[in-house]
Amino acid sequence: MPTATILVDGKKQCTTCLELKPLDEFVSAINTTTRKAASCKLCVNTKKLSLWHTDLIFREKFKKQRKKSQLKLKYGLTIQEYENLLVVQNNKCKICSFEFNEEDSRNIPRVDHCHKTGKIRGLLCNNCNLGIGNFMDNPDHLIKASHYLIQSRK
Repeated sequence: MPTATILVDGKKQCTTCLELKPLDEFVSAINTTTRKAASCKLCVNTKKLSLWHTDLIFREKFKKQRKKSQLKLKYGLTIQEYENLLVVQNNKCKICSFEFNEEDSRNIPRVDHCHKTGKIRGLLCNNCNLGIGNFMDNPDHLIKASHYLIQSRK
């Protein structure tokens, strides 16, 4: 594979497929906005897809990095703050005490937050998180639902 970068009329040669492609088909190199990566997006994605299917270590590393990015982007949480919440809650849902299981996608902790303030309230199981969401974070609706369920038992 060639290591030299060839720029011609705003195009660059991919070091993997050797095709001359427009610069927008290359991601920016790490820690820079002006330099572009050596391989084009298509080649990089093809390599990642291949690794995803063949390399368990790559897959786990990718999942951890994605989780870290999502926590920071969506909730402003670091991975350490998230793990601290798990410890404080004894690895259980803050509402129903269901034990979380990171291996089962249905049982991973969901970050519960106030949609008005963005404040993190805790970690919930999927069912409790969906329940609160479906009741639009309105405690009055939840109280009425509770009374409804109690009355229907009689």
